Amino acid sequence: MSQALHYDPQATPEVISALEELRQLHLERAQVDPAAFASFILKDEATNQPVRLEPMHEEWHELISSHKRIVIFGSVESGKTQQISVARVIWELGHNPELRVVILSNTDGMAQKICRLIAKYIERDPDVRAVFPHLRPDKKAGWTSHTLFVERKGMQKDPSVQSAGVHANIMGSRIDLLVVDDILDYENTHSEHQRNDLKQWMSSTVGGRLTEDGKLVAVGNPWHVRDLLHEWARNSDVFLAVKYPIVNSDGSSNWPERWPETRIEAFRDEHGEVETARQLKCVARDEASSKFKQAWITRCLERGMGRDLIYGLDSVPDGHGCYTGVDLSVGKPLGHRTVMFTLLIHPNEDREILDIEGGRWEGPEIVDKIREVHHRFGSIFIVENNAAQEYILQFTRRDSAVPVEPFTTNKTAFRDPSFGVESIGTEMSLGKWIIPCDQKRRVDPQVKQWIDDCLAYDPEAHPGDALMASYFAREGARRRRFKAKKTFIPTTIR
Repeated sequence: MSQALHYDPQATPEVISALEELRQLHLERAQVDPAAFASFILKDEATNQPVRLEPMHEEWHELISSHKRIVIFGSVESGKTQQISVARVIWELGHNPELRVVILSNTDGMAQKICRLIAKYIERDPDVRAVFPHLRPDKKAGWTSHTLFVERKGMQKDPSVQSAGVHANIMGSRIDLLVVDDILDYENTHSEHQRNDLKQWMSSTVGGRLTEDGKLVAVGNPWHVRDLLHEWARNSDVFLAVKYPIVNSDGSSNWPERWPETRIEAFRDEHGEVETARQLKCVARDEASSKFKQAWITRCLERGMGRDLIYGLDSVPDGHGCYTGVDLSVGKPLGHRTVMFTLLIHPNEDREILDIEGGRWEGPEIVDKIREVHHRFGSIFIVENNAAQEYILQFTRRDSAVPVEPFTTNKTAFRDPSFGVESIGTEMSLGKWIIPCDQKRRVDPQVKQWIDDCLAYDPEAHPGDALMASYFAREGARRRRFKAKKTFIPTTIR
């Protein structure tokens, strides 16, 4: 056993034996699975009780294991440092004590705090010792708040772990694992000069030191659409970028134990929608360069005041069209959702949002959802047919009578000001969208997610799932109505 366990005095020998067996299985799993290791060794800093991992924490470790370059946008207080900068680093060293790890944080003080916590676990934690008994400090070589050396077989001169703040000197010439932990703040993101300064320092000081098989893991909260992490995220040929907001699209919490809904509401009341979107939903925003202005969205909310999303239509009104755009998560990285966005096109070309649904559904469930939404609205479905999504189209057509049209996307079309995603913003500026809300402009959580996608839209990055679904619905409607006009089928203008 890793340590002396304390059981309820009334526990029977059979119960104690079963618990000890389960713990041994957990220990063995921790030797090969970084998520299991994190759940085995991590303790809450306030209570010293074991930390329970949420599904998003397990996904982080899975993604890090399968990608050499990754950016994880996470909300504040979502466990990023504990899971990745501490537990993951220790697990990697346990497997390979020869590693050279660098942890970069925003300030020297933050970096030292991480380094000291790693040192404490390796020095004193019996659970770490149980999993990796060979992982021990080499205090003769160095054991400080900036550099840690563990016992090695080789003759490495560089530290096993080195921590540093922005613009600090980095010791050694090579890095096997670079962890960039919350490096951004207002000062290094609020102006183009400061953003470029950080990018240049990172490139000149750190960028060329990663070994051929070296791994770069960046975690943090977004600050600006052109900050360092977003620049990496835009380089999709090299980096995988994923977002893990603490607030789900339905308004629920991704970590109820740490962020109950009451706390989320209190945060929103104290900090406002913009900071709530940035810190809890991982939505960075730059109003000056945004293709979707808050004022335009407000205008469309005023048009929808007093309305709500609806369950379905008895029939599509004469002269109107009902369309459901489907953005599929199939073939996309973890963290993406399938979203179905149902839109009513009025005779005067107004676009009224009727329903938005999203979830992490498997293939058969997606087909069932398409049938269900069609039954409720009688809508025509516009579904992306790129690569892995094609089989969803095939199954839907084979197993149902739902009218489904394929839609092929490309990056150029996204940015087309007349017909691309950006044109939705143009339509909003003209007040052509009707966004349901109550008298205080409060919206359904799914609508809020869509608005967040609009405000966070970046022409150089893939649009959010809800925004893409709305684009498919709108563009499918536009193409069909354009064909109808060419055949001279008149519509009544309201």
